[in-house]
Amino acid sequence: MNSRKKSKKFILLLITIAFLCLFIKHRITLYKSKELTFAVEHYFTSSILMNPKLYNIYSLYVKFSDGNIAVIEVYGLENKPPHRQVKYKVFAEKSYAGYWKIKKSVIMS
Repeated sequence: MNSRKKSKKFILLLITIAFLCLFIKHRITLYKSKELTFAVEHYFTSSILMNPKLYNIYSLYVKFSDGNIAVIEVYGLENKPPHRQVKYKVFAEKSYAGYWKIKKSVIMS
């Protein structure tokens, strides 16, 4: 019986540590998203929301930005073979807390 309680406590501790690590990682990513280039790079290379993801970003070109809204052109390689070059037009908006959010991305080529 004592062994069972210890294993349950250990599993609960591992789950708590895992959630804490995920929360800290999320907060760091959110903090870094105050910079427009990081937000765009993260969205296109690491985000689970972007499909297809980009393997590499060659360049980011800010076409327009007034501090709250930005239009960016992104050039890069697709993550899936045959890794063709693609160009996206990205529309980003700054939240009330100062974090950049990608509102829309349109493939240009």
